This record gives sequence, structure tokens and C-alpha cells, in this order.
Amino acid sequence: MGKMISDVKSALCRPRAGDQVVAKATIGNGQPGGWAMKLGGDLLASGTEPKDVALGTGASLDGKTLEISATMKAVVPEASRLSLRADLTAAGNAVDGAPITIDDPAQVGDSAGYSILVFFQEVS
Repeated sequence: MGKMISDVKSALCRPRAGDQVVAKATIGNGQPGGWAMKLGGDLLASGTEPKDVALGTGASLDGKTLEISATMKAVVPEASRLSLRADLTAAGNAVDGAPITIDDPAQVGDSAGYSILVFFQEVS
């Protein structure tokens, strides 16, 4: 039986009012797991593979919080890490501070629960 790893990271995202913001969650190192994205408490998307999720414009996101949570388990002996990566783009460009990554060493049998919180503040 392995150990349980947990971590939370946060970031501030300041997209311009008209910029379309997209988020993508990736569980790394070939380890299995699942992720979910919530915006303001509402479930937007979930999955096991990375995919782009449209969040809205900078103006519509002002004052909201995006939560990306994931659980995963280390089963691949060659990959000695567990990780969650959140990519955020606004108008097709990487948002300052992104990607946001949580990454820890792990042994087969270890599992992780990670959360990334992104606070939105519109830039005029």
C-alpha cells in the first residue's frame, strides 16, 4: 500500500475583457487518473485525457474562481512522479503564471489528490 500525496496551488489570472479564456487539465507521467473543472461551483467538464474547456470571456470571469481537481495513482514503474498541469490561454496566448503544475515524486502504489485554484480578475 502506497502513500497519499495532496497539494493545492493557486494563481491569479487577469485576462482582458474581450479575451476568450480556455483551460486544459493534464495528468502527467503516464499515470491513470481523472480530473474535474468547476467554475463558481458549477461543474464544467471532467475526464481522464487532456481537453480544451472554454470558460468564457475575461469580462464574464471577473471575480470568479476556477477549480481544477484531480486524483491519480502511480502504476507505471518507469515514471516516478505524479503530476497535474493546468494550461490557461486567453485569446490564444498563455496566461501569465501558466502553466500551473503540481508535481511530486512517487512510487508504484502511491496516489495523489491535487487541486489548482485560479482566481480571475479582469484587466481593462
